[in-house]
This record gives sequence, C-alpha cells and structure tokens, in this order.
Amino acid sequence: MHGSASNFITVGFSAPGFTGALMVWHRFVGAPERLADLAFAGGVLTPAVLYVALRRFGYAWSISLLVGAALVSENLNVVYSGRVKSYVIDALIVLGFVALLPRLVRVHFGWREVALWVFGSFVVGFFSPFAFVAAGVAGMIVLLRPSGDRVMRGVAVALQGALGVALTLAVRRTYDANALEVWWKRNYDGFVGFDVQPLGLLSHAVTHMRRVAAVFSGGPAWWATVILIAALLALAVDALVRRRSARALRAQYLLLLMLVAVAASVVSVLPLGPTGDGMRLSLWLVPIFAIGVASAVERLRVALTHQVGTRIAFDAAAVVASALLEVGASNGGPAYPLSGSRSAAQFVESALASNDAVFIEHSGGMYPYAVASHLHLIVWPHQSKVAFKPEFRDRRFHYIAFTGNLGNKLLLTTNSDADHKTNIARAIGSADRVFFYVEDTSDIPRRGGLAFAATLHRLGFKQENDTRFGDARVFIWRRVI
Repeated sequence: MHGSASNFITVGFSAPGFTGALMVWHRFVGAPERLADLAFAGGVLTPAVLYVALRRFGYAWSISLLVGAALVSENLNVVYSGRVKSYVIDALIVLGFVALLPRLVRVHFGWREVALWVFGSFVVGFFSPFAFVAAGVAGMIVLLRPSGDRVMRGVAVALQGALGVALTLAVRRTYDANALEVWWKRNYDGFVGFDVQPLGLLSHAVTHMRRVAAVFSGGPAWWATVILIAALLALAVDALVRRRSARALRAQYLLLLMLVAVAASVVSVLPLGPTGDGMRLSLWLVPIFAIGVASAVERLRVALTHQVGTRIAFDAAAVVASALLEVGASNGGPAYPLSGSRSAAQFVESALASNDAVFIEHSGGMYPYAVASHLHLIVWPHQSKVAFKPEFRDRRFHYIAFTGNLGNKLLLTTNSDADHKTNIARAIGSADRVFFYVEDTSDIPRRGGLAFAATLHRLGFKQENDTRFGDARVFIWRRVI
C-alpha cells in the first residue's frame, strides 16, 4: 500500500489491478483495517446483483430469491468479503460478463469498437488472473458470434490475446511459478493434472468440478454432485435450445468458462477446485452453478406448477427455504485472522528509540506489520511463491525466520543482514532494547520465540514486557549486562 504505480505488477503478484485499487483506496482511508472494504462491497453487491440479473434473465422471483440466499449464506463468500482478496469481486466480474455479453455480441465492430474492446478487456484482465480468464473467454464468444464483422472481431481478440500474453509473462517474472505450482499441488491438490487414460482424466476433472460446486452448494459430497449435474445439464440444454437467444449465449459462455478452467488446470496453469483453505480460489466460478441451478429449478417449477395453487405453494416453499438458509448461516460470522497488527505496529513505533532494534517474524508477521506500519518501505521483487518482500529503510528493523524441523533455528532474512544471516548479535549491535513482533497463531512461532529468547538471554537481555494485540504479540527485552 506504500508503493507507487510502478510497483503494480511486483506487489500485485497476479492481481495487479486489484492491488492498484487497494492503493487508491488506501490513499483515501489511510487505515490498513479498511483495506477489506473493497471485498466487503463486492460480497454485499454480488448476491443483490445476482438476484437482479436472474430476474432480468427471466427467472421467477422466488427462484432468484432462493439462489441469491444460497450465495448470501455461502460460508466462503462471507469469509472473503472480509479479507483483502479479490475472490468475491471476481465472481461479480463473471456476472457482469454474463449480463453484458448478449448486448456486446450485437455490436458491429469497427476500429473504434476494436480499440474499446482491447482497452476494456485489458483493464478487466489486469484486475486478477480469474478476471483475465473471464475476459479471455468473453473474447472467444465475441469472435464466435460475428455480425458481418468477423475480421474486425478477430483483430480485437488477437490484440486482446497479445496484451494478455505480455501481461502474463511480466507477472510470472516476479515470482517462482514452478514453486507456486508445486505448493498448490502438494498442499491443496489444486490441479486436475494430465492423465493419458481418458476415463482417469474425466474422473479427476469431475472430482475438481464437484469441489467447485460444493463451494456454492455446501453440504455433503453427494449434494455437490447433484448440484454439479443439475447445473451443467441445465446450462447444456439452454446452450443448445434456440442457440442464438440471449439465454443460450449466456449458457454457452458459462460452459466455455468451465471448460477453459478445466483445461488450464490440466496443464497446471490455473488451480481448479483446491481442497481446504484453497477452496477460496473457486469463488469466481460460483456464477456457473448459481445460474445453472436457477435454470434447473426454473424448469422444475414450470413442470410442476400448471395451476395457480401449485405455483403459489412452490414459491412459498422457495421463500421458506431461503429463510432457513439465512437462519442457518447467521452464526455471528468468522473471526478476522491476524487481528491487532495495526495496534501492535503503533505500539512498537511509538515506543521506539534511536538505540533500539526490532525483529519481525518472517513467515506470519512480515506482511501484516508492513501494511500496518507508518514507516517508509522498499519493495523488492521476491523470486518465491509471493512476488515481493517489503523492507524498511530504517536499519533498526530486521526479519527473523524460524527454520529447521522444529522451527527453532534462527535465520535473518532482511537484505541488510545477508552477510550475517545467523549472527543475531551483529544485527542487535549495541542496542539497549529489542522489540520482537510475532503473529502468535501456531506452534512454530512459539518454538522459534523461545529459541530467540534464549539467544537474547545469552547476550545479556532481560524480558520486561509481553503485550498481546489480538493475534499479534510484542515482546520487549532490555539489556541488563
């Protein structure tokens, strides 16, 4: 947040546009805890936009209400409406393409339209990797639906593709893509992967798609399977019946989006249906199942409600189900992780003297402290799973990592400590006090903290303060020898 426009690609990791929006918002609000406002706005708007969109698409109000309620009550949508992540906004972008594509394909492309399409698609694709894919698939639909202007549409989509490739190459240079791929595979089974056996490949793809469906549906695996089958079958029917209609085009876009997502996951370019915490990466595909389920339930409603009485009963049941979804989800909401970083950073920096040293735990504390700090930061490209490492111009600040099998080996990771990575005494120098900032959320920081405490004892320091700020914890040690 302390960076400039030139830092977009580096600090943005693979979502430079979202990072740029955060930078602008941070200039206005000035408070790190307000950075989640954009995601919160996206999380609030998406169910409302979905309801309005479904009504505009011709679905019954009761079905639109039920599907909107399902999205409102979806746990990950709630969680990531309070995180500084783009996932819920990505879903909103997909919804935007679904709503706008029927109009866009009717536009006759000349040079002005080519320029507008290339610029607009690049801006959207710049936002995040998922928005990039959504814009690319929209380009395919535009190309496949010419209106006597196939050549101009081809030029527009070719230019869109060229800019997309350039952006992808620029972003991938800022981090280790192979390390990130291995990390997603090992920890979250994030890729479908290639299998020479067609049935094996199909089985893997269905497994990952079912996980995506589960993000929308919740519940057990069999229910996610039902949602997957119902949504995709309904979209397939919509796509094939009256192929030139707006509903068919929307279904074609959503099915092609899923197909591209599966293909990208097969070649290990884009995670699809990760497990555990990685399920957040499936939020951008939720509109596929929301609209697919709406279409399936709409067909069921038409089939069962030939009379006014049965239609009223069906709509009443949908209202009751919507209410039950919301009641079941109203559990107070999840707690925000890594709370207290701003208070802890202010505590450190308000008490800091010229002859003090500050050590920030590398793994969990580096980014929360950097965002919360009011000191000037340097943004260094970082060839690892993440694209950058913020460092302080102030030489009193150091990052310390806890390594080894038990997490009790100390390693300095600041660039200024590169020539003495294990020499804690040299980093401390003649400092009278040592501040230690850590996010106390797992056993490794606790074990590493004990090892760091033992080192400080040997160097003649005594602990005089231990203050907790939510998940953040600040220790102060004073030299007594």
